Amino acid sequence: MPIQFVLPVPVAPALVRLGPDRSVLDAPWGLHVTSIAHIWHEPRAPGGWMRVVWPVDVVNRRFIAPNDLQIGHVLEMGDADGTRCFGWVADADGRRFVLAPAPNGPDAMTAAGQAVDLWRAAELVRIGNEWQRRLNSVRRASECD
Repeated sequence: MPIQFVLPVPVAPALVRLGPDRSVLDAPWGLHVTSIAHIWHEPRAPGGWMRVVWPVDVVNRRFIAPNDLQIGHVLEMGDADGTRCFGWVADADGRRFVLAPAPNGPDAMTAAGQAVDLWRAAELVRIGNEWQRRLNSVRRASECD
């Protein structure tokens, strides 16, 4: 019988590589993952949560990450004995994603929401700085005329 990984909540983020076909190459935290699903709070759903399970490629038997995987998505990983582990996407691109651990779905949702809020604030600062740079450039050019 294989050694079962008893899930205390992982304490470090997991780097999960994706293949060119978006297949998941690494099991988060070394788990024997039998399912990966996006989850979100939905008060009208039985139990208050909705989930969409990631498909498995029939050839290589790997999970396929969705094309729109991005910061703030909350994931639930399950193993063969029904144990579940939760995380939220802290960073993502076409080749990999970083999964931050959470003790449960609600905590993952809270942390993901805070991360998205920080990302939005940083984006607003970046956009503001870019516009300021452009305005300064136009001012300098008009001063030279």
